[in-house]
Amino acid sequence: VMALRASGESCTAHSVVGAYGYLNTTQTSSHGYALLPGSAANSQSTSWAIQARSRCHLSNHQSLAWLHARQLPSGAYNYQPGLTTTPAWVSCR
Repeated sequence: VMALRASGESCTAHSVVGAYGYLNTTQTSSHGYALLPGSAANSQSTSWAIQARSRCHLSNHQSLAWLHARQLPSGAYNYQPGLTTTPAWVSCR
């Protein structure tokens, strides 16, 4: 979505709408996003989905809350609830 939008595609373009449709299949009931449909949500996929949704001004409140709950005191994020993996890659500092 971010590349499509950067190249000038509108939020209503078939390619962008289709990409958002796929993202919807990866969102879990906890409001995080998974790498693949049916998988567990993780911080990396959720952060990418939030960024993509922001490109068309779509709401991210619940996903941001899911992500915020994963943040550690160091600034890194748990990959999944209670699982710290690759903290250097899952960081905001």
